[in-house]
Amino acid sequence: MKILSDQVILDVFEEERNRLLSWLREQKRHLRSWLILANALLILVLLANLEEVATFLYWNQQLTFNVVVGAWIATIVLTPLLWPNKPGGVFNEDFKRGLNPKVWEYDGDWRVELDEDSRPILSVTNSDRGGIALPCLSWTDYELRFEARIMEEWIGWIVRASSLNDYVHQKLGTDKISTLYQMSGIIRKVGEIEHGLSLELRKWYPIRVLARGQWLSVYVRSTGKDHLVFQDQALGVKPPVTIEYATDVLEMGLQTSRQVLTPSYRSGSFGFRLHDKEHAQYRDLRAYHL
Repeated sequence: MKILSDQVILDVFEEERNRLLSWLREQKRHLRSWLILANALLILVLLANLEEVATFLYWNQQLTFNVVVGAWIATIVLTPLLWPNKPGGVFNEDFKRGLNPKVWEYDGDWRVELDEDSRPILSVTNSDRGGIALPCLSWTDYELRFEARIMEEWIGWIVRASSLNDYVHQKLGTDKISTLYQMSGIIRKVGEIEHGLSLELRKWYPIRVLARGQWLSVYVRSTGKDHLVFQDQALGVKPPVTIEYATDVLEMGLQTSRQVLTPSYRSGSFGFRLHDKEHAQYRDLRAYHL
């Protein structure tokens, strides 16, 4: 695979459905909060009028029984809908607690800093192997959202990483987006296209990455709209690629090459990577297991 297509493949992802599910998840969290607050207020009102409540219950025992049974049945029915998602279904990281080694495995210069608004952010540079979120190593399809800004050259992220030696890596610049494969510790660029946006250095941009089946899609929010800047079957089975490297034989530099099998990136975690002086900052990371 020499060049990844920049053709927009329509209807591969059910984008409207995914947006609706994301909105429903948000409403679900809000509804839980309102129900907890309503129950707390109800308990306070009952305690403040305990004598009247006790008298009412005594003279209306059948009604009280019916209400209790109805509330019990409603609780059984609604609890699965209102309870938090199953463990592993959602990953949130605001970097307020630093970089927990039980959560992140990384290489290179990863630091949690404060931005100009005193918000915690992740700063990544000189991270040749990158870093990944450990709780999500078994994830397959997911939606990844975060805000990022280019400090030097690129923003870089990782998807479907089984380890720090095997994953798909993408870099977003002011005018281009590149796709690379990390294969058994060897990294190779397999495609680069112009995304058509005029991104600025040191400016925050919301980014949404979708990994579903063989398809990888990337959206960047700019000028108040989400722009699809990449979509391709970058996660499927690919033919072997040829890697060229230099060897020293009798103090003579020789150029040789060998073929390396490209893995099928069917599952794995996500994270960030930037090489050498490339530098980017990240905040408000959220991921949803689809």
